[in-house]
Amino acid sequence: MTATTDNVPAEPPRAQPLHVRLRQAREQAGLTQEQAGEKFGCAASGIHQIEIGTIRLLPRRLDDLLALYGLRVELVPVEDVTR
Repeated sequence: MTATTDNVPAEPPRAQPLHVRLRQAREQAGLTQEQAGEKFGCAASGIHQIEIGTIRLLPRRLDDLLALYGLRVELVPVEDVTR
């Protein structure tokens, strides 16, 4: 939890959609859409479509894209999410 300037805890940020987070991950990895597409095996327009949410990835391809960006998925047990 982050604190505001008046020491009142700020609301936690709302979860962003996956496609927005993928764009942010690509940018943090220092890759353009063209570079990411070349390494991922698709055109830059494919990366763009993923990042605006019109293309959904199968889990294996999502894992490949995250690996390209230097990330990995960690699953959280459902009971931990509901607490």
